[in-house]
Amino acid sequence: MLHTGKRNASVFYKYFLTNLTIFLIPFVILGLLTFTMAVKQLKKELEQNFESRFTLISGDIDKNIMVMRQLAINIAYDTQFYPYQLKDVFNEQNAIRQLQKYLNYTFISSDIVLYYKDESALYSAKGKFSYQSYFLYEQKIANGDQLLKRINQAEEPFLFRVKPTVSQSAEQAVYVYPVAIGGVKRQAAAIVFWLSSDMLEGRIRNVSGKLDGNFYILDQDNRAILSAYKDTSTALDGILSKLDLSRLPSKGRTELGGRKYNALMVQSEGSDSHFLTLFSASDLLINAENLQLLFNGILFSLFVLGIFAAGYFARRHYKPIKKLHHSAGELLLGMDHPVEASNEWDRIDRALTVTTNNNDQLKAKVSELNFHIIQNILLLLIRGNMNEVTEEQLGSLGLHFRGKNYCVITMMSRTKGNFPSTVKHLTSYESLHLLDLTHEGYMVFILNARTHLDDEARKVAERLLENLGDGKNQVAIGIGNMYRHVTGINYSYIESMAALDFNHQTEGSSICFFHHIPTKFSNYFWHPSETLLRLTQAVKQGDRGLAIELLQRLNAEMEEKKLTGLNEKLISFDIINTLLKTVNDMKLKISIKDFGAFGATENRAELFAKVERFIETVCEWIAEQRQLKSEQFVRDLLQYVHDNFADYELSLEKMSGEFCLSIYAISKLFKEEIGIGFKDYVINLRMDKAKEMLQKSNESIGAITRHVGYANDSHFIKTFKKIVGVTPSLYREKLTK
Repeated sequence: MLHTGKRNASVFYKYFLTNLTIFLIPFVILGLLTFTMAVKQLKKELEQNFESRFTLISGDIDKNIMVMRQLAINIAYDTQFYPYQLKDVFNEQNAIRQLQKYLNYTFISSDIVLYYKDESALYSAKGKFSYQSYFLYEQKIANGDQLLKRINQAEEPFLFRVKPTVSQSAEQAVYVYPVAIGGVKRQAAAIVFWLSSDMLEGRIRNVSGKLDGNFYILDQDNRAILSAYKDTSTALDGILSKLDLSRLPSKGRTELGGRKYNALMVQSEGSDSHFLTLFSASDLLINAENLQLLFNGILFSLFVLGIFAAGYFARRHYKPIKKLHHSAGELLLGMDHPVEASNEWDRIDRALTVTTNNNDQLKAKVSELNFHIIQNILLLLIRGNMNEVTEEQLGSLGLHFRGKNYCVITMMSRTKGNFPSTVKHLTSYESLHLLDLTHEGYMVFILNARTHLDDEARKVAERLLENLGDGKNQVAIGIGNMYRHVTGINYSYIESMAALDFNHQTEGSSICFFHHIPTKFSNYFWHPSETLLRLTQAVKQGDRGLAIELLQRLNAEMEEKKLTGLNEKLISFDIINTLLKTVNDMKLKISIKDFGAFGATENRAELFAKVERFIETVCEWIAEQRQLKSEQFVRDLLQYVHDNFADYELSLEKMSGEFCLSIYAISKLFKEEIGIGFKDYVINLRMDKAKEMLQKSNESIGAITRHVGYANDSHFIKTFKKIVGVTPSLYREKLTK
């Protein structure tokens, strides 16, 4: 057995006590402390929040009072309300409509009234009334005479509470602003704004979102004028008898009916009134207190639940240890040399040690395998067998390139000695990849440079010389040209081998760039630059005859020059490289997998035979593409004519601009490819369409003329008669018979 029941029980209870002690008990204690502090802070935040909303509400109401003051001034200076204007019925209606517009600027006023003092009539946004009918029937107030007396005596703005009749239950008040209206002779008047508790409450809800507590507007003598309340015990009718406002500070606490209230009072900036709010601290904080009770219940429930959870998690935590202990025992029992363990923890530790050692050995084998895979990929790259590959695909294979330029550096020993083992450590340079070909007598480094200059390649080559050029093991280095795609690695490798061969045979400097060979060592070599350039252009043009002729001329020149083996090899490399670049520049979709065989040719005749076959393949492909392009171009021309023959401005000049081709070339294409001139083709197309319309539609001759691309009827009729033999009208008559 791997462990005893006693040990099982001890581990289980250790887990149980650990979970209970470390997690649950501190959590409950900290939760209680945290929540108690949070409730206190919440109470404070709630009070501050209520005060902030009161400030916001009082400021908004104050702004509305100032808006009413400004509206009263605007009405006083509005000529529509001059006394002589109101004597006309038409002007009177305009004035009422203007009052309705002014009313839209207020949010707490239900009506605006213009009243000329000591007169019986008044003008409201609702119409013209006598003051008795307006007060009694329109506004339904019981103290209208008292209000009218105050208005006639007033010289300063004031707030006044009106008493509703039995049928009107909503609280109302008025804001009266005395004015003088008129031109030269001004007449005393008053602008009266009607306020209601319903609109006040609605405005409060719009500003603060909800109504907590009660809100009052007081006059200059601290008498309640208007209110919006949530607690009916502090309604407007009962507040005067319960609260001594003269002794109330701007912020404090008071007691009404045995309940404690917080009170806030501020002075209005737009009038002599005050704003007062009362809210019950117990009502405001009842949610916080209920939350505290709920949280205490939750904590107790969590404590009870935690006891069961501790047992549950202790059992669950022990299960994987039990299984792991069992697996570790089986692993150790399967070893050649049994391992003694004092307990299950020791047994698991020893099993993990054995497994780690085995994994290290496996990682070493995988690393070695990855190295060989990358070596094979690099070998395929330099031999041109992965010309369709991208940097992303190479990255997925584990070969990462950092820059955008590639060149190949090839190195061989002049003394044919072995390379030091340290050479394999030189690739710590992040942009240098080593291909170990020491079994063939040289090593290849693929440089992934960030620039297109020789400096980076030269620095790498000099670094190689510093590590390997110790006198006993002299080395030669050849460097190919830089290319901007991984497919250029094959070209650069061929160039580096040519540079290396030249460097080795001439015993020149230790480092040789391929593109320095023609200029720096021109006394050693002959190069057919002009012939090779003409050959390249012939291939690009798809001129098979000229390209083959130039290739044969190049072969004859090389035979005549009696070149050295190295010079002949370099020219051969250059021919192959030039053709590869030409194919790549033209983006021809030709498989070049056979190019790897060019380097394995026995002699110049065999190489030139392969090159000649390749040139024939390229020229055939170019001819096919040109034919396809020509056919597609003709189809595009015809499609354009069919789409635009109804345009009377359609011409060779217009098509020349559309297709960026000369008039002569388009005309020639029509005659050679279609067998008819452009003008005749368009005329036939238009006539066919005209005959179709004459047969299938009742369109007039003029409409058909414009539809088929003619500017005037006479030209169309003349052309139609010339092609068809009769006029359009006679043609239609024959069809109907």
